Amino acid sequence: MTQVQTLGTYRNVAVDVAGWDSTAATVDLSCACMFSHEAHGATLGGGLAHLDDALGGTLTAMRKDGLFRAERGESLFLSAPPASVAAKALLVIGLGAPEDWSPAVMESAVRQAVGAAFFRPVRSIALAASMLDGGLTPAETAGASSAMLRGLTTALDAAAHLRAMNFVEPLTLTRWVFDVGIARFDAAAAQFRAELAAPSTSTD
Repeated sequence: MTQVQTLGTYRNVAVDVAGWDSTAATVDLSCACMFSHEAHGATLGGGLAHLDDALGGTLTAMRKDGLFRAERGESLFLSAPPASVAAKALLVIGLGAPEDWSPAVMESAVRQAVGAAFFRPVRSIALAASMLDGGLTPAETAGASSAMLRGLTTALDAAAHLRAMNFVEPLTLTRWVFDVGIARFDAAAAQFRAELAAPSTSTD
């Protein structure tokens, strides 16, 4: 059974942590992140490897052929993923080279994922950071959780500001999920919960 914890809410969006990967996420839009190559000569692993397998090797093949290089800010959208992907749609977000990784890269990736809700009516989005899947070590990803949560809250703040100006329709988004590995679930949930409770990310 999938482990899921609701951490709290921000601007009427429930923020969850779930022990699934982007293949198994039962949401409207599942987002996965991918480096332009794996760090330290590693091979693709974890949930991102599962996703690539579910897509018949499409992600690694397109990256090799230069059709989707996974550069920072680049994205690949699948509106009709195969039945092996539980979500209704899939977004793969490029992180660039792992050697250039910083927490700010993840903040931008989360904001990019939230931005997809402006173009497609979705009620739920899940994001798998895939940093460890791409070869980074846990020590090398320090600061990622706070950066990702900051990306989420600032993106929702921006959406609320635009809505107040009548420049956009209301977001249909009501649930956001951070995908984490089962082995890291308890620690990740505690860390995200602490970050969400901090005054800088208090709910409206």
